[in-house]
Amino acid sequence: MSISKRAQIIPESITLKLNTLAGKLKDEGREVFNLTAGQLPCFPPDAFIEDLYKVAKETKSFQYSPVKGTEELRKNFTNYLEQTRGINIKDTHDSLVGNGGKAVLTNIISSIVDPGDEVILFAPYWISYPHMVGLCEGTLVMVGTGRQKFVPDLKQLEEKITKKTKVIILNSPSNPSGIYLSDEWMREFAVILKKHPNILVISDEIYYELAYDGKKPKYYYQFDKSLLAQTFIVHGISKSLACTGLRIGWCVGPKEYINAIGRLQGHIASGANSLTQEALKNYNLFNTENFLRPMLDTLRENAGILKSELHKRNLGNIWYEINSAFYFMLNLKELPYFKKNSCSCSCSNTDQSFEMCKKLMEETGVVIVPSSDFGIDNHARISMVLPAAKFQIAVAKILDFFTR
Repeated sequence: MSISKRAQIIPESITLKLNTLAGKLKDEGREVFNLTAGQLPCFPPDAFIEDLYKVAKETKSFQYSPVKGTEELRKNFTNYLEQTRGINIKDTHDSLVGNGGKAVLTNIISSIVDPGDEVILFAPYWISYPHMVGLCEGTLVMVGTGRQKFVPDLKQLEEKITKKTKVIILNSPSNPSGIYLSDEWMREFAVILKKHPNILVISDEIYYELAYDGKKPKYYYQFDKSLLAQTFIVHGISKSLACTGLRIGWCVGPKEYINAIGRLQGHIASGANSLTQEALKNYNLFNTENFLRPMLDTLRENAGILKSELHKRNLGNIWYEINSAFYFMLNLKELPYFKKNSCSCSCSNTDQSFEMCKKLMEETGVVIVPSSDFGIDNHARISMVLPAAKFQIAVAKILDFFTR
């Protein structure tokens, strides 16, 4: 017997590996500061929890839900999208609810990517994108950043588009960089995309509500509505309602593709959780702004703490303006520890982020995520969802360790 080649290409999660090691430190009685979280630490809104409880108590059916999601919930999501993005979802488009944003993304990619099709990713990228593409035997094409930190280089993008390019995956606000792309960038991207009507874009907008600079992210299709014909908009409730465990994601896209995604979903997972769909169908999604306000205040405060701690140690050159999601990418190459210890590191390649993060955890109890899973070398992702006082202690430990 043997494991399939398809399964063999999926590596072990480095984050999971470090969290396992961190668990052992906790068992030994050590204090651990876990800055790896990809989820908010708060409870979902009270009104939503009450609706869930009511539905669970009063429902008359625990049977399968429609494969593409209930009509009422899809209308609620579509209305929210139209109002917040200022667009009109036409009859040529349709929507689909799935078992979390990750499952929706996987099903979209599986429905449009054939072996050899090129899929463009902007590095740094979310860790699951390459594996979703790899399972479909697509060819990954990486586009790096330009002069501005973690902003994809549009000139490089144009150079890397070929006749084989099938999909561009866009994630704004970004996990792991913690920024959303500017209106100017989106306008220029729209101009490029207009030249390539056969290229599809998956716009992953799961962190849309988590911009904390007083503005809202905008997207290329808002500057040229015709580009909706090439677009899948992906969203969900995991981040905006702080409920990663309830697994409800959704997408809007061209009708023929949504129908194909629905057929695939019907055989892989069937419809999404019926109880959660019922609780959400009339939920006022516009209330998320009030619900998230305290968390956005914490993120804004923690960003200020991080900036201050870096400047305090003459490391202001490492800082870049974060404004959304809840992450910061720390440039390890600019830290004294890297410059002193890089040659003695045991790793066989140029990326030393895992070894540095492991050493940090062992000596200080602070856990951050190495950048190797995000497509760039010698950085580490810091999650900023801890309460400010605890976050400040953790940041001080990180920087004291790497500057000694």
